[in-house]
Amino acid sequence: MKACLFALLLLPTCLLAENPDTDTQQTWSADPPELSSLVTFARQESDLRVATIRFVEDRKSIERRYEVQYSPARHQRLREFLNGWRQQLQKVDFESLNHEGQIDYIALRNKITYDIEMLALDVEKGKEIAAQLPFGDHIRLLQENRHDRIRANPRETATILDNVATQIDELTAKLENDANNSSKAPKRDNAAKVVARRAASHIDHLRTVLEDWNAFYDGYDPEFSFWVRSPYKHVDSALLKYRDALNLHIVGIEPGKLPPIIGDPVLE
Repeated sequence: MKACLFALLLLPTCLLAENPDTDTQQTWSADPPELSSLVTFARQESDLRVATIRFVEDRKSIERRYEVQYSPARHQRLREFLNGWRQQLQKVDFESLNHEGQIDYIALRNKITYDIEMLALDVEKGKEIAAQLPFGDHIRLLQENRHDRIRANPRETATILDNVATQIDELTAKLENDANNSSKAPKRDNAAKVVARRAASHIDHLRTVLEDWNAFYDGYDPEFSFWVRSPYKHVDSALLKYRDALNLHIVGIEPGKLPPIIGDPVLE
């Protein structure tokens, strides 16, 4: 039997459990194929083939639509999606499925359970970095509002970005001042380093999100370009400086030196 094509859940290639035989393969792989062999081959496929493909593609669509990592909207939509699929899968009569379908049933059930647990972990990771990225929701909402077809008001948006840039500059200045004051120096234990490194990585992600959002309007809407172009550049520059400050003063990544080995603990 071929390896279960349900590996598509992990890899974007091949799909679903099958039970082909060698003679059938030789006839359907011919050019042109023997059509009766294709019919036979299709009858050997998993009963859950279409369902599995649908799960994978719908999951990808949601992640494209709700692209901002650690976003409450993303978490909520994925939670609804996974819980809904788990409920629907429980309604399926396992015994009525063919053998390949039963394999995919178990694989899909386990995948959904795993994804729900990883989603809960992702929520906790987001909470851990929230204090270091208090401006994150402002950037997130700009992109999510665009996806919801809520048009950005240029003047109001410029004010939001100016405030965000100021807040980031203040965070960077405080971090640098505290680092130079031994009594206020930031914690550099492993837990603090892990969270700070995750926050720094998320800043890179937010810069990408903000760049995509800005590119949607800038150059197409003259009023937007007039009001927002300068504040956008200020925010992007401030994000870079803050990311570097986190990496230097908390994570311990110093220019010209090997970075420390840090990372989230392995789950038990």
